[in-house]
Amino acid sequence: MIRFGKIRHKSTTILKCIQLYLSYPFSYREGEEIMLGEGINVDHSTINLWVIKHTQKILKRFQKTKKNAGSSWRMHETYVKISGIW
Repeated sequence: MIRFGKIRHKSTTILKCIQLYLSYPFSYREGEEIMLGEGINVDHSTINLWVIKHTQKILKRFQKTKKNAGSSWRMHETYVKISGIW
């Protein structure tokens, strides 16, 4: 779990706000309205601070667990027979 230090809101609330902002083309004010619809009162400037402060922590955490695809790969040729012609 990512540690956010001494905070007033739950860590799940912070992660949800950051996810909304980074995943969808929402503004901070729209994110505030969405969270208010779920019963969580968060100001848009607070969401802005969370995104600026915690995005790098989240990115580093995901890069540690992400598997590399490899340094090189090869694509084999494929032949398809269409109307008897290769």
